[in-house]
Amino acid sequence: MRIHRAGYGILFNSALILLIGGGLLRRLSDSRWWQNMVLAASLAIYGVIVAFFRVPSRKPEALYSAPQPNVITAPAHGKIVAIERVHEPHFLRRECVRVSIYLSLFDMHMSTAPVTGRVIRSRYEPGQYLLAFHPKASELNERHSILIETPEGAQVLVRLIAGTIARRICTDLIEGQFIAQGDELGFIKFGSRVDVFLPPEWPILVQVGERVLPDVSPIARRV
Repeated sequence: MRIHRAGYGILFNSALILLIGGGLLRRLSDSRWWQNMVLAASLAIYGVIVAFFRVPSRKPEALYSAPQPNVITAPAHGKIVAIERVHEPHFLRRECVRVSIYLSLFDMHMSTAPVTGRVIRSRYEPGQYLLAFHPKASELNERHSILIETPEGAQVLVRLIAGTIARRICTDLIEGQFIAQGDELGFIKFGSRVDVFLPPEWPILVQVGERVLPDVSPIARRV
C-alpha cells in the first residue's frame, strides 16, 4: 500500500494542526490523563485520514495470471447501490445501464479504468453537493465525466461524483490519451460515488449491495 499524492497536502496540514493543538494543550492543562486522551484521539483521527488516501502499490497478481479481456472491472472500491437502465443524454446519447458505486469514508478513493481504450472526452462539471447515494447525484452534483472508447469501438462512460463531504475531484486525464484497464482515472477526496454507464446488451455480473474492488471485481461482460 502507498499514499496517493492527492493526500500529501492534507496529511501535512493535519499533522501540523494536531502538533500545534497538542502543544497548546500541554501549556493549558497539567492533567496527564486529559493529555493522553487527546493524544489518542488525535492519532486515531490522523490514522483515519491516512487510511482514506491509501491505494494499492501494485496491481493484483490475479489480473496477470488469468487475463479476461471481455470482462469490465469495477472502477472504484465500495458498495453497489444502484443498477438501472437510463438514458444518458450528454455523452453516450443512448439507452445504457448505469452501475453506481458508493464510496464511504473508509473505502479507497482512487478510481481506475474499467476497460482499455482511448479517452475521447474528459469534462468537469460544477454542481450541487447532495448525498452521494442520492438518486439525482449523478446529474446534479459536482462531477467529472470520462468517456472511454475501446479498440473495438464500444464506449464506456465513467463519472466521478462529489458528495456532501467530498468537494474535490482530482484527475490528470486529457482527451486523446490511451489508458489500459486498471490505470488510474482520478481521486475523489472523502465520501463520494462513481457511476459507470455500459451498453445495455452487456450482461451485468454484480448485484445491489455487493462490495467491489477497483481493477479486481468484474461488474459486466462484453458481448
